[in-house]
Amino acid sequence: DDYIFLEPTGENRLTIRGAFPVFKYNQTDAVLAGIDFQTEIEWTKALVSNIGASWLQAKDINTSFSIINTPANRFKQNWTYRVPKTVSISNLKLENLEVGCTHQFVARKKDLDPMQDFALAPEAYHLLHLNASTEIQMKKNRLRIILNIDNLLNQSYRDYLNRHRYFADELGRNVRLGVNMSF
Repeated sequence: DDYIFLEPTGENRLTIRGAFPVFKYNQTDAVLAGIDFQTEIEWTKALVSNIGASWLQAKDINTSFSIINTPANRFKQNWTYRVPKTVSISNLKLENLEVGCTHQFVARKKDLDPMQDFALAPEAYHLLHLNASTEIQMKKNRLRIILNIDNLLNQSYRDYLNRHRYFADELGRNVRLGVNMSF
């Protein structure tokens, strides 16, 4: 009862920065039904996978339309390999070395009426991410190095829940290197 959501008015407002779509808060009686699933499978002591999925459907009881700005259905799987032994490279000993790969699929929202929003829901997309981490003992200090590469294939996509999707694609390939020292 009395579910509150943000909906487009169909109006664009001109400002000194350009024309922008106008939204207003609306209230209705709605039915939201969904399932979240996540599991972890340890294939061996070194190889672990995580699998998850989310499905959500939101309907306005009064109009029988789907409610906009609810998450698209998605599926995610991650594989992580933990190197069981210390790896030596020259004088460096890499401990707790882990390498992982994540695949993410986000479906297109097909249950929306084209007149409900300023633009059609974005197309479905697949993303591939890589990550690696290790620890190095340096005398009395411990150094942890983490490398993450998001959107490895530099996929051009737009996420339905991001209101910037009307104007621009999501972030492309993103490489992050983190260093953490415990002393």
